Amino acid sequence: MINSENSLNKKNLFLSLISIYGIGKYRIKYICNKCNVKLYVNLKYLNFIDLLCINKEINNFLIKDDLKKKINYDIKNLISINSYRGTRHLKNLPARGQRTRRNSKTNKKKNIKRINFDNKNIIKNKNNGKNYKKK
Repeated sequence: MINSENSLNKKNLFLSLISIYGIGKYRIKYICNKCNVKLYVNLKYLNFIDLLCINKEINNFLIKDDLKKKINYDIKNLISINSYRGTRHLKNLPARGQRTRRNSKTNKKKNIKRINFDNKNIIKNKNNGKNYKKK
């Protein structure tokens, strides 16, 4: 994950790891403790063995495209079993119990429900009830 192109652009290990989707502050601290590397060390001072250890630890987590695919699959699964959270995702409303009276007004103003199944983007407009395909 950490290659020479990334290392030239970033100053230290923390900044180069935080730019990877799926790795946050807690996981960076965990990786650095596991590999016995300081958190804010410049990448040019790390030797090859340290970089291999860091890459090995990063590969233990779901990151980038794999993580995005898993999240999308989980949401589609919630929708397919008709759970409450799935219906909230379908309507683009908060799914974890937040208020909708004061916040999330923009989703209500749009008044559009999006459905994405089998790469078919269908938009239902609640005002006139017509279905049309998204361009």
